[in-house]
Amino acid sequence: MAGEASWLGKLAKVSTWLDKATPPLADSPMGFDELADLLRAGFVQAPGALGVWFEGSTCDTTKATLMGLKAAHLARLHRFVRLQRRLGWSVANLDRAIDVLGAGNLDEAFLSKVSHALRLMAQVDIPLDELLAWWGPLDTRRWQPRLRRGVPAGAPDGGSGMGFVFDAALTPQPDKAEDQSQYDRLFQTQTTTAGGVDPA
Repeated sequence: MAGEASWLGKLAKVSTWLDKATPPLADSPMGFDELADLLRAGFVQAPGALGVWFEGSTCDTTKATLMGLKAAHLARLHRFVRLQRRLGWSVANLDRAIDVLGAGNLDEAFLSKVSHALRLMAQVDIPLDELLAWWGPLDTRRWQPRLRRGVPAGAPDGGSGMGFVFDAALTPQPDKAEDQSQYDRLFQTQTTTAGGVDPA
């Protein structure tokens, strides 16, 4: 247990994690924005709330810590990142696919369904997010707000700094198109015409 706590503590340092997660032949190191995107994934967050705490008021990754990190998070991150890089899908789309095709599991059965989805995408030439709606309901996730400013569990009491926490709750419909969910993009015109009521 002491050994596990030791290496978890090392990898909880954001700068160390980014360094270890960067592919050997990458043109540039993995950045915090990429880590933040991973922290929005429900698959990654399943073992428990995982947030980030920065010492001080700047986003200096050498002074940032992953709060709540467990071995189960690292196992999921490792598998998720490897598959995401192999497929070339966005973090949001892969997380959605795991939910819809794998019922939250990244296992052999899920990988088999991914192969079927890839063949269908090639045959019908439609975007992945639309294809996934064939297997499940429309995606109502508003991706960017899933990681918001807040104090993660385990952050120093009374310490100066800033943090980010995972929040899967449905947020108010965003103004920016890039922050909208698939549901928003399909129905926002109708809801605006109907008086601005957000059915999501």
